[in-house]
Amino acid sequence: MWMDNLRLKLLVVGITVLSTTQIILVCMLDYRFLVTSYADPFVLTTGSWTIYVSSLFDYLIVITVQMFFAKMIFQLLKGFRKWLLVVGLMMFIVSEFAFGICWIVKE
Repeated sequence: MWMDNLRLKLLVVGITVLSTTQIILVCMLDYRFLVTSYADPFVLTTGSWTIYVSSLFDYLIVITVQMFFAKMIFQLLKGFRKWLLVVGLMMFIVSEFAFGICWIVKE
């Protein structure tokens, strides 16, 4: 049996909950577009709260997984390279999250 620490187990449970919630929101959105509003193409031009909340959950999942991988890279490398690489990765991760939040708020 694998002896993972509690943090990793909680991370897996958290990602599973976030992913399940995001999939439920996408299914609700699909039902709205494909079943409820099938004959109304105008509904595609308007936003729905499920799009924005689903996108938020999607960004949270991506940021959490990427930060986990950045932490693993930091633990595996030695010397100055690890700081340089992880700081570069974190700049990309934070900017991706900021652009995602801006997109959600803008819409």
